[in-house]
Amino acid sequence: MAIEILWLGSLLRDLPVEVWRSCLAAACQRHPGAGSLVVNGNLAVRDGPLAERCLATLFENGVDVVTLGDQAVARVSSRRALERWPRLIRPLNLPPAAPGQGAFALKEYGSGEGVWIVSLMTGSERFPVDDPFDALEAFGRAHRPTAVLVDISGPDLEVRKALAWRAAEYPWPVHVLGSGLGVATDDLGLADGRLTLTDVGIVGEEHLIGGLPPAQWWTLRRHLPTPPPASPGAGYLRVDGVHLILEPNGRVAAATPLRLKVPGWGT
Repeated sequence: MAIEILWLGSLLRDLPVEVWRSCLAAACQRHPGAGSLVVNGNLAVRDGPLAERCLATLFENGVDVVTLGDQAVARVSSRRALERWPRLIRPLNLPPAAPGQGAFALKEYGSGEGVWIVSLMTGSERFPVDDPFDALEAFGRAHRPTAVLVDISGPDLEVRKALAWRAAEYPWPVHVLGSGLGVATDDLGLADGRLTLTDVGIVGEEHLIGGLPPAQWWTLRRHLPTPPPASPGAGYLRVDGVHLILEPNGRVAAATPLRLKVPGWGT
């Protein structure tokens, strides 16, 4: 029997509970058969004091797994949260001493150890990591999964594409879904039941830059005492994602992009 997974884009900021529920309801109405929900919370959880509240909102309202990237794991509060929430995962290819886990067994399924969610990072000069190719290969050898769904973040888009190419020869299907660009890409590929998508997209206000209102981003990056005029209210939230149907052998039978507009606060 096939299983359905709804994989949402990067959550750009901590959303009020009622707004998150509206986003989730709209997504689930489009795909009511989805039994599991995954979201990238890197930008939303980076605000230290709000991290626990944000995660509680997500896990208590339908999310099964939250992945993190560099902006969140650099915070002390996020490191504490990783020790508390087993369904919160950070990049697997962080140094061995990093807190938390880099993978989570989503379901027991098929002939292998089940469907796993794995987080990886491409790395950068500011945030070096272990080799993502080696980390993924070692994980597969250790667990012999039915399938691996990879959330890969980081600025190097070539590494994202190369990871999908390199993993195509693994005996266990690997599905590579990028995150963190701030916009959904239209390069979804499905070959021999293996999915590749450079970036899933976002959940949040479309006009945000790196999860921040443009005026705040401008002031922080340009160090100007007076920001430009504030942007208008959200009006609506963009909810990007992809709906996956996995066969018992771990291959993707179908993948459908999700592109929704949901009324936000201030409307």
